[in-house]
Amino acid sequence: MSNEIRTYSNKKWFLMGLGWATFMYLFMEVLLPISRDENIDSKKALIGIPVWILGGVLWAVITRYFTLRKAKRNS
Repeated sequence: MSNEIRTYSNKKWFLMGLGWATFMYLFMEVLLPISRDENIDSKKALIGIPVWILGGVLWAVITRYFTLRKAKRNS
C-alpha cells in the first residue's frame, strides 16, 4: 500500500480538508479584502466559516474518492 493510499484510508483526509478550508477562509475572507483596501464584513466572515468547512470536507471526500478509485484500478 503506497503512502498516498494510507493517507486517504485513515482520518488524515478529513484533517487535510479542514486545512484546505482554513487556508481558503483566511485567504478569501481576510487577506483578499485587506489587499483590496476593503473592510472585512463580520456578517460575511461568520457566514463563511461553515461554508468553507463544508467546502473543505467536500473537497477532501472527492479527492479521497478519486485517489482510492485510481489505486484500485492500478492494483
